[in-house]
Amino acid sequence: MRALSRVAMIACRIVGYIIGWILILGLTIFGLKGCVIRTWLSPSVPTTYLLESTDGRTITMIFLPDNQTIIAYKDRTTGYAESVLTDMKGAYGTHCLGRLWHIKGPGIWFGYDVYPPGARPVRMEIATLAKDTSGTGHAVFREVGQTTHSTILFYDNEVEFERMRLVKQPTDTDYLNVLVSQLRRGSDHK
Repeated sequence: MRALSRVAMIACRIVGYIIGWILILGLTIFGLKGCVIRTWLSPSVPTTYLLESTDGRTITMIFLPDNQTIIAYKDRTTGYAESVLTDMKGAYGTHCLGRLWHIKGPGIWFGYDVYPPGARPVRMEIATLAKDTSGTGHAVFREVGQTTHSTILFYDNEVEFERMRLVKQPTDTDYLNVLVSQLRRGSDHK
């Protein structure tokens, strides 16, 4: 009987050690996961995302190589149009478990948040390099030289920017060339 209880004590001790090492290993991996930072890289070819509302307003984001992005707003009812060339630099959030992610960056206090399925959050620094406006309306984007921070959610065929979901579209090179020439000659260009 004593031999059996001694074997049971040894077995319990071994199981305890195994569980302890599994917990230590799991916490270490979970903890070190936050030490790895994946930098966001812009696509190698211009990639366009578009949102068209039913009231005639559109917003277009065209991600360009070298971390530059053109964001264009147009209100067909008033004729107001505004576009900016931005420099975007950012880092992907760290995926913790399920839909829980951890994000670091300016303006982030706690950093843990739950995102929709399929979302890959990127904490982005957005610096406005050039701006062009036409027509009369309220400014939508920041002025040249200003920098802001935003969390952008990337999906397979969509981007969520400032709570707006833009859908991936084929890039219209003629429209892209028009935007680039407007931004080069824009009155707010520095």
